[in-house]
Amino acid sequence: MLKRELNPEGLTLIQSSGEAAWQDVFHLHVHLIPRHQGDGTVRPWDQVPSKPEAVGQINNSRALSVDLRGASGYEE
Repeated sequence: MLKRELNPEGLTLIQSSGEAAWQDVFHLHVHLIPRHQGDGTVRPWDQVPSKPEAVGQINNSRALSVDLRGASGYEE
């Protein structure tokens, strides 16, 4: 419906969990924001992670999950 009605170039999906993550309605809800180049919307955070070492940990977690899927016989 959004694509048909608003014809966005892209969509931003936001889901916040916990007060520290700006959640102000305390049940699961998401924001789906139609986007267009140059629409003036800016990120409220830096593009660079505040803890660069966390990126390595995330990559290690992804590698581990791939290994576990292979070990369990799981196939996508």
